[in-house]
Amino acid sequence: MDPQNNKAWPPAGFHRRGSNPHAEEVLLPSTSHCTANTQTDYRDSEVQTEPYNPSFVVCPGSPPEILTLATLTLGHGLLIGLREVERVEWVRRQRAQEATLPPYDDLTQVARRERMMKEMEREKWAFREKEIQKLHDFRLDQLIKHLWQREERIQEVTMKRLDKRFSQRQRDRDREIEKMRRDYLASIRRLTEYQRNAGGKVDTRDTVKVYAKHTLRTCDPCLQEGQSSDLASRINEVKTKYLSTYEDLLQLEASLPSSVTEPLIEAPRPKDFKGFIKRADRHEMKLMQAHQELKGAEMFEEKPLRFLIDLEKPRPPTPVTDAPPEGDEEKQLALIFMQKLLRGRSIMNMMFEGKEKRWELIQELRTTHALQREEQEKQKVQRQVTLDLQKQRELHNHMVSMRESYLQGLAGRVVVDTLDFV
Repeated sequence: MDPQNNKAWPPAGFHRRGSNPHAEEVLLPSTSHCTANTQTDYRDSEVQTEPYNPSFVVCPGSPPEILTLATLTLGHGLLIGLREVERVEWVRRQRAQEATLPPYDDLTQVARRERMMKEMEREKWAFREKEIQKLHDFRLDQLIKHLWQREERIQEVTMKRLDKRFSQRQRDRDREIEKMRRDYLASIRRLTEYQRNAGGKVDTRDTVKVYAKHTLRTCDPCLQEGQSSDLASRINEVKTKYLSTYEDLLQLEASLPSSVTEPLIEAPRPKDFKGFIKRADRHEMKLMQAHQELKGAEMFEEKPLRFLIDLEKPRPPTPVTDAPPEGDEEKQLALIFMQKLLRGRSIMNMMFEGKEKRWELIQELRTTHALQREEQEKQKVQRQVTLDLQKQRELHNHMVSMRESYLQGLAGRVVVDTLDFV
């Protein structure tokens, strides 16, 4: 507020701090602005504060015991528990002991006072050590608890990972067994076909014959070997114990309601004739009527065929091949048999060479997987011979070492005697 533009400045009763209100009025210099310090001083002159009053007053000579709990806060003494109650009891005992101390001005009781104060100090340190030990035990128990919880979590995670790995291995094993089974069946089929065509005859696959027999795998591949070969259809297979035996089937049939085993199917009733005939029915009736009329009039008479003449078609010449010379087929079969012998002999030579290369591995496998009783007896005899040789070698080495130690002892004794004499 500008004092030049306000004629009521300063207001009535307003005076500066320390001035007399009955003295001659002294105005401030004419300025357009006022500082905050000046306004604060003016406001503080009007403020009246209340004096400090303590929250409680203690009579001299009677300190209340409850004031010892004034310093307790939440988390540091509050809420009250067993530990805090024990500490309060200990403080009470300390005060009771301090009350029993001799006075300061009694010079005859100085030693006794010092001894009692030392005893109180020892009790105080024992109490502090006990509290520290309790805190240490509590933290140690918490640490052990957290460690056990961590170990349990780690064990749980490990078991889950192992279960997942085991299930994956199980699926891989089932997949490998299924693949080996399919390969085995395919090998059996190839071997059967090879034995069937051992005479040199090669039978080609007859597609018509394969699809003509409905008992073959081509028409019904579902349960030839006990399970379905179609992987997609195995999802819809019904697996229940009631389909294994005839008694289970009878039990299943007895548990079903009668509406399942005895369906009620009503035959459709013929439609009632109401005097209206459809166009298709009328057309069919006319055709039947015409047919009856034609059949009754015997309009269809047998007439000889005019243009049916047997024509002899020229037969194409039959192809003729030159007859093979005598003995050619036997020579061809003999050559085929010779080829089989040579191939078999080459395979035997390859197997023999592989056996010679891996003879040590075969011997090792025979030692670990001997199935025949004679081979087991031989292995036992060889093992016993080896153990006897080892014992003899150990005994010989022991005798040699004892002899050498005895000779070295004699030589050392002679050297000692010689040195003593010198």
